[in-house]
Amino acid sequence: MSLAYPPGSRWRNRAESVNGSAGIVDFLTREWTREPDYRLAVTARTTMPT
Repeated sequence: MSLAYPPGSRWRNRAESVNGSAGIVDFLTREWTREPDYRLAVTARTTMPT
């Protein structure tokens, strides 16, 4: 899972914002421990230079 998120990643859900691949992995580990059926709904967002 950690390879899917580079170190500079920023990610958030309804209640929490997480920065960096280690933070994302920690968050998902907590969620999957608490809610085994937790699923990711991934939406890719990119920022285009202006």
